Amino acid sequence: MRNSSLGSPGVKPLCWADDGKTLLYYARGKLYLREGKEVRRLCSLPLNGSKKLLSCNRLASRIFRIEPRAALIVGEAALVAWMGSIDLVDLHDGKIESLLRSREGFSNPLYFTPVAGNKFLAVWGDYGTNPGRQSVAIWGLDVNLEIRVLYKFAPGTIRHIHGIVPRRMGGGGFYVFTGDMEKDSGIYVASEDFSNVQPLAVGEQRFRAVRGFPVEEGLIYATDSASIENHVYRLYEDGAGSWQRLDDLGVINGPCIYGGTISDGYLFTTTVEPDENRRGFASFLSCSIGPGVRTSEATAVFVSECATLSEVARIKGDGLPLKAFQYGSLQMPSGVAPSSDVWAYARSLKGVDGRAIRLSIGDGND
Repeated sequence: MRNSSLGSPGVKPLCWADDGKTLLYYARGKLYLREGKEVRRLCSLPLNGSKKLLSCNRLASRIFRIEPRAALIVGEAALVAWMGSIDLVDLHDGKIESLLRSREGFSNPLYFTPVAGNKFLAVWGDYGTNPGRQSVAIWGLDVNLEIRVLYKFAPGTIRHIHGIVPRRMGGGGFYVFTGDMEKDSGIYVASEDFSNVQPLAVGEQRFRAVRGFPVEEGLIYATDSASIENHVYRLYEDGAGSWQRLDDLGVINGPCIYGGTISDGYLFTTTVEPDENRRGFASFLSCSIGPGVRTSEATAVFVSECATLSEVARIKGDGLPLKAFQYGSLQMPSGVAPSSDVWAYARSLKGVDGRAIRLSIGDGND
């Protein structure tokens, strides 16, 4: 039997449980649960014969996007987003229940957001190319493990939803990150039940974000643009539905799609992305990076609780076409990772593609 431990080829960490010891991960078409030092095979994802074979080949897996994109442990089950489907996997017997298929023009969400003290366990938004600029929905998984539509942006307003982040200011609720180039894209504020969703900071690329973390005064987030220089910002709300100040905490190497929470701070990781202005079939074969990507390297940046930035990893892309074989990236599992056990999944990076690498916060990476 091939090795499926963390750090082995093809092993992708997906999400931490609340206990900080249990980790769900994927390897070659199967899901595993690591509980302390014990590893248990949970289930095989329902792949047909050809996809099952492709899942064992690294380049084919990248081209056909076979790996799960996002996961979240909710009680005794896990939400798993993969290949246009959102499934619920029982953590005891491995039984898989299909909950939702992506609409035409959309794929899987970039991540799920856990919800505490609410009638919903998790929320997420529609994500994808959305060429027809259809309406874009916010979804929720309720306590009965049923999916509900919580809100819809009108057609033509935004392209898609990048992510949703809990909010501390103004009685709580959520920040909703939307993209990409539309005048109404940016950061929105939503009430706790999503009955009221209003723009907070929109219409500029400096408000284009995927990952962010709530702080008392507002929000710390990293921008996600392949077209302009990217930064980490701290946004201060005025308490009345607007923002009053935006502090630039530092420049980062490229767009930020992935990030995560650790026990003593936050991590943003940058991606190696192509020029957004390239179109057509030729763009799938291009290896050129966008003007907002400083170098062909993925980086990981630690943000301390006092909002200081330090780079903890920098790895060169593998040079293959970026759209066809996916962007170079370091992907963080969801949940809160203990600072002594921080893993990132390397995709399209030289020498470590398809492997989880361990990050040492403050001292570089192992």
